[in-house]
Amino acid sequence: MAEETIESPIEPTNVADARLLYTLRNLSQQTSADMACVYVRSRDTQQPQLVAVYPENANQTTDNTRVLNWLQERLERMAARGSRSISGPTFYSLDENIGFAGGVLWSMLLPGDVPAGVVLFYKQRTAAFTPESAPEADVLVELIQTTLENQLLVERLLTTEAIATTAQAITRNPTPRGIVHVLRDYLFEPNVSSCTLLLYGPSSPEQPYGPFEYVEVAALWVQGNEAPGAVGDKIPLTDFLVGLDRTGIVTITDKDQIAEIFQGRSEPPVTAETTVSITFIPLHAEQRKLGILVITSNAADAYTAYQLRSFQLVAEFLTMITLTDLLQRQSDDVERGRAALLDAVTDGVVMVRNDQAASVLTVNQQFLSMFGLQERPVEGLSLAKLMELMPLPATTRRELGKAWQTTDANRRERREGEFHMIHRGSAYDVEWYSAPVYKDQEFLGRIYTFHDVTSKRASERLRSELLSRISHELRTPLTSISGFAQFILDATKDDLPDLAREYTEIILSSARHLTILFRDMIDLARANAGELKLHLTSDNLNDRIIESVAKLEMQYKQRKQRVIMSLNDDLPDIDLDNDRISQVLTNLIYNAIKYGPEGGEIRVSNRLISSESDLPKSAPPQTYTPCVLVSVLDRGVGIPETEVDKIFIPFYRTRATRAQQVEGAGLGLAVSRGIIELHGGRIWVEPATRRQPGGRFYFTLPVTQN
Repeated sequence: MAEETIESPIEPTNVADARLLYTLRNLSQQTSADMACVYVRSRDTQQPQLVAVYPENANQTTDNTRVLNWLQERLERMAARGSRSISGPTFYSLDENIGFAGGVLWSMLLPGDVPAGVVLFYKQRTAAFTPESAPEADVLVELIQTTLENQLLVERLLTTEAIATTAQAITRNPTPRGIVHVLRDYLFEPNVSSCTLLLYGPSSPEQPYGPFEYVEVAALWVQGNEAPGAVGDKIPLTDFLVGLDRTGIVTITDKDQIAEIFQGRSEPPVTAETTVSITFIPLHAEQRKLGILVITSNAADAYTAYQLRSFQLVAEFLTMITLTDLLQRQSDDVERGRAALLDAVTDGVVMVRNDQAASVLTVNQQFLSMFGLQERPVEGLSLAKLMELMPLPATTRRELGKAWQTTDANRRERREGEFHMIHRGSAYDVEWYSAPVYKDQEFLGRIYTFHDVTSKRASERLRSELLSRISHELRTPLTSISGFAQFILDATKDDLPDLAREYTEIILSSARHLTILFRDMIDLARANAGELKLHLTSDNLNDRIIESVAKLEMQYKQRKQRVIMSLNDDLPDIDLDNDRISQVLTNLIYNAIKYGPEGGEIRVSNRLISSESDLPKSAPPQTYTPCVLVSVLDRGVGIPETEVDKIFIPFYRTRATRAQQVEGAGLGLAVSRGIIELHGGRIWVEPATRRQPGGRFYFTLPVTQN
């Protein structure tokens, strides 16, 4: 069979970040590779996409097509193997026409069954490293996998939030013009220059699947032109437009080809002088073709994977909106269409009504299969009765009942969580998410989704155990380095030459920094693996706050800052681990010192929260009361809204922190979150605004009820 040619160039894409490039550079240097790269299979093209290359100018001397074809073969084998553990290193002899004589490959499978890998290239076959010559290579590959998984998680969080906001706005105004304007206001970035919604016609109940004669401009927005006159125009169907439902998303940058598709027509979004690319997103459900969403860009670069994924999800949502509107006029098809859409979802879904019993309106087949309920009629049951049928441990059922049945429908809040269950002799970890469903101001009910994360959690536990073991082994030599450096400084006093003293102090400072880093890594690994144990005692939280502030007195005085404590003396004693809570307080206060302005104020306060209505509006779901709320506020630049959801991700550092090159590894907040959640509390940050600038961190600790 002929080898498929891949036209993509070898160059890092915009998903590469400093952590990934830094780790790849270390791996390349330790293994003496001539070129190293990280690749991930693109969701859209199903072909390898290079997300990091070292050295960065390697593509100038490399046969791009042959290298990518070689990676494509490895990627297909990885997808077929289906294992989530890292495979490798595997050594290969290569065709010298590629530009390299040998290669070394580690392959992996990211969440969502996305194949990825790390590959090293050598110009000489005898130059490949050995495990003995580069003992840390596997550890660096593990870190690359963790970074890729974190990037994937951040992308999903951002995509979910953007789609949720967009879908909510579209639900309020589902007209074609309203849909296009919602996309403009909530989803499109500045490089989008126009958006056109085309619907197939003429449509009739007798021929719902076509054939169609044209596509009609149902709504149109063009940058700088709020009311274009092309709405209502009918565009004859070409072979390209007819075949869109089979090809999926298509992006074209050739203006001549664009003109040919539209048979020379001159609609503004197609022939605008600033248009560089045009993207076609088909709207269809199974055999029914509904329309096409056409988006143009005035940017020289292609859309990012995140943008394309957002467009795809919006297209799916628009398909559901349009299809629902059509099915309302064909009552015989309503139930069948709803079941088809739900059953196409890979997660379990339950929809409950807005009535006193929260009765089940509908469920999909995935939910019935996940919980072994295929033979049981569940529609019409109350939510409480449905829970009794699910194979859940008694404690889990009580916790879910408390979380689900205490949800205030009028608040329209979202909730999420995770539980463990054993079904048919196998253990499962399941994530759940609950959100309100409403139209305009009318509350319709709630939807619950269930996602099987068993393999993901198992992978996390294995990775955490490996990281914990490695970090523990490195702490002993670091302790020796720190101890001997301190001994040299203490023993020699003024006899040590100035240069030697300066270098010894650098050694001591670096060893202490690494010791703290490895301590955080161990704590984080233990928390992720469920092995972080708390030693709870009944204690007064005020003592821990005062102790933590006193411990950091030298640091904030060096920056001429003031720490103002507003502590409630009437707080009840709380069951807490003194050392761990002190660690959280130290992390938050030290961050406020480090990122707050010189000469500024830092405020630390606490108060008793008796009910949910007393919580700040920014408090996350499942913040249980009564509790004690602790806040640490500074007057620095704060956390922008776009980074609020990422700040507690391990190794994540804000854009401002990276720009200022502030020292840190990005683990302190991740460890703090693990500690607070083990106590049964929640920790979060409010975004900085003009009215409320600065860093604004909060956490809660539940009050023990007798």
